[in-house]
Amino acid sequence: MKNISKKLFLGITLIFIMSMISISVVSASTITVIAKPSASNNLPYKDHTKTWENYCPLCHSHGTLVFNPKKTYEGELTCSNCGADYCGVTGKDKSFHGSRAELIPFKEIKKQTTENIDSTPSFLKSSANYLQLTIGTISNIIL
Repeated sequence: MKNISKKLFLGITLIFIMSMISISVVSASTITVIAKPSASNNLPYKDHTKTWENYCPLCHSHGTLVFNPKKTYEGELTCSNCGADYCGVTGKDKSFHGSRAELIPFKEIKKQTTENIDSTPSFLKSSANYLQLTIGTISNIIL
Protein backbone atom coordinates (compact mmCIF):
# COMPACT_ATOMS: atom_id res chain seq x y z
CA MET A 1 0.00 0.00 0.00
CA LYS A 2 2.90 2.34 0.78
CA ASN A 3 4.38 1.76 -2.71
CA ILE A 4 1.08 2.65 -4.41
CA SER A 5 0.80 5.90 -2.40
CA LYS A 6 4.36 6.82 -3.32
CA LYS A 7 3.76 6.16 -7.05
CA LEU A 8 0.48 8.07 -6.94
CA PHE A 9 2.20 11.04 -5.27
CA LEU A 10 5.00 10.98 -7.86
CA GLY A 11 2.46 10.79 -10.70
CA ILE A 12 0.45 13.73 -9.38
CA THR A 13 3.63 15.72 -8.80
CA LEU A 14 4.78 15.04 -12.37
CA ILE A 15 1.41 16.14 -13.80
CA PHE A 16 1.54 19.32 -11.69
CA ILE A 17 5.06 20.14 -12.85
CA MET A 18 4.16 19.52 -16.51
CA SER A 19 1.12 21.80 -16.22
CA MET A 20 3.33 24.57 -14.85
CA ILE A 21 5.74 24.42 -17.79
CA SER A 22 4.74 27.04 -20.31
CA ILE A 23 6.13 27.95 -23.67
CA SER A 24 6.65 31.48 -24.90
CA VAL A 25 8.76 33.16 -27.54
CA VAL A 26 9.67 36.79 -26.95
CA SER A 27 11.22 39.31 -29.30
CA ALA A 28 11.59 43.03 -28.84
CA SER A 29 8.27 43.79 -30.50
CA THR A 30 6.17 40.62 -30.13
CA ILE A 31 5.47 37.79 -27.70
CA THR A 32 4.11 34.38 -28.76
CA VAL A 33 2.47 32.19 -26.13
CA ILE A 34 0.69 28.87 -25.77
CA ALA A 35 -2.10 29.28 -23.20
CA LYS A 36 -5.65 28.34 -22.28
CA PRO A 37 -8.43 30.97 -22.15
CA SER A 38 -8.75 32.59 -18.71
CA ALA A 39 -11.00 35.59 -19.47
CA SER A 40 -14.70 35.25 -20.21
CA ASN A 41 -15.25 34.11 -23.79
CA ASN A 42 -16.77 31.27 -25.78
CA LEU A 43 -13.49 29.65 -26.79
CA PRO A 44 -12.80 25.96 -26.11
CA TYR A 45 -10.73 25.34 -22.99
CA LYS A 46 -7.62 24.04 -24.74
CA ASP A 47 -4.17 25.33 -25.64
CA HIS A 48 -4.12 28.15 -28.19
CA THR A 49 -1.04 29.72 -29.77
CA LYS A 50 -1.21 33.52 -29.96
CA THR A 51 1.22 36.27 -30.93
CA TRP A 52 0.77 39.73 -29.40
CA GLU A 53 2.48 43.08 -29.78
CA ASN A 54 4.84 43.35 -26.79
CA TYR A 55 3.06 46.46 -25.53
CA CYS A 56 0.98 47.14 -22.40
CA PRO A 57 -2.06 49.28 -23.29
CA LEU A 58 -2.58 50.28 -19.64
CA CYS A 59 0.82 51.84 -18.88
CA HIS A 60 1.86 52.32 -22.55
CA SER A 61 5.15 50.44 -22.09
CA HIS A 62 6.87 48.57 -24.92
CA GLY A 63 8.72 45.27 -24.37
CA THR A 64 7.42 44.72 -20.83
CA LEU A 65 5.10 41.71 -21.27
CA VAL A 66 6.25 38.53 -19.52
CA PHE A 67 4.58 35.14 -19.91
CA ASN A 68 3.26 33.44 -16.79
CA PRO A 69 5.56 34.72 -14.03
CA LYS A 70 2.89 33.78 -11.46
CA LYS A 71 2.67 30.22 -12.86
CA THR A 72 -1.10 30.23 -13.40
CA TYR A 73 -2.57 27.03 -14.82
CA GLU A 74 -3.95 28.69 -17.98
CA GLY A 75 -0.92 30.88 -18.54
CA GLU A 76 -1.22 34.65 -18.60
CA LEU A 77 0.75 37.67 -19.73
CA THR A 78 1.87 40.14 -17.08
CA CYS A 79 3.30 43.61 -17.59
CA SER A 80 6.58 43.85 -15.69
CA ASN A 81 6.12 47.62 -15.46
CA CYS A 82 2.59 48.03 -14.02
CA GLY A 83 1.66 44.46 -13.01
CA ALA A 84 -1.43 44.20 -15.22
CA ASP A 85 -2.45 40.62 -16.06
CA TYR A 86 -3.86 39.64 -19.45
CA CYS A 87 -5.48 36.44 -20.74
CA GLY A 88 -2.93 34.82 -23.05
CA VAL A 89 -5.66 33.83 -25.54
CA THR A 90 -8.09 36.77 -25.67
CA GLY A 91 -5.65 39.50 -24.62
CA LYS A 92 -8.21 40.93 -22.17
CA ASP A 93 -7.01 42.60 -18.98
CA LYS A 94 -7.95 40.43 -15.98
CA SER A 95 -9.07 43.20 -13.62
CA PHE A 96 -11.45 42.38 -10.76
CA HIS A 97 -13.91 45.01 -12.04
CA GLY A 98 -13.81 43.84 -15.68
CA SER A 99 -11.43 44.28 -18.55
CA ARG A 100 -9.91 47.77 -18.80
CA ALA A 101 -7.84 47.12 -21.92
CA GLU A 102 -6.91 44.49 -24.50
CA LEU A 103 -3.57 43.50 -25.96
CA ILE A 104 -2.94 44.21 -29.63
CA PRO A 105 -2.80 41.05 -31.79
CA PHE A 106 0.30 40.85 -33.99
CA LYS A 107 -0.45 40.95 -37.71
CA GLU A 108 2.43 40.05 -39.96
CA ILE A 109 2.81 42.40 -42.91
CA LYS A 110 3.61 40.52 -46.08
CA LYS A 111 5.97 42.40 -48.34
CA GLN A 112 5.02 42.46 -52.01
CA THR A 113 7.86 42.02 -54.43
CA THR A 114 8.03 43.65 -57.83
CA GLU A 115 8.39 40.22 -59.41
CA ASN A 116 4.79 39.40 -58.46
CA ILE A 117 3.32 42.69 -59.70
CA ASP A 118 1.85 42.73 -63.19
CA SER A 119 2.22 46.33 -64.35
CA THR A 120 0.33 45.74 -67.59
CA PRO A 121 -2.96 47.68 -67.48
CA SER A 122 -6.02 45.45 -67.64
CA PHE A 123 -7.17 46.85 -71.00
CA LEU A 124 -3.90 45.67 -72.57
CA LYS A 125 -4.24 42.09 -71.37
CA SER A 126 -5.99 40.88 -74.51
CA SER A 127 -3.67 40.58 -77.50
CA ALA A 128 -6.12 42.34 -79.85
CA ASN A 129 -6.12 45.52 -77.72
CA TYR A 130 -2.34 45.40 -77.39
CA LEU A 131 -1.91 45.01 -81.15
CA GLN A 132 -4.29 47.91 -81.90
CA LEU A 133 -2.52 50.17 -79.41
CA THR A 134 0.91 49.26 -80.79
CA ILE A 135 -0.14 49.87 -84.42
CA GLY A 136 -1.82 53.15 -83.42
CA THR A 137 1.30 54.33 -81.59
CA ILE A 138 3.58 53.43 -84.51
CA SER A 139 1.34 55.18 -87.05
CA ASN A 140 1.26 58.32 -84.85
CA ILE A 141 5.06 58.32 -84.70
CA ILE A 142 5.39 57.91 -88.50
CA LEU A 143 2.82 60.60 -89.32
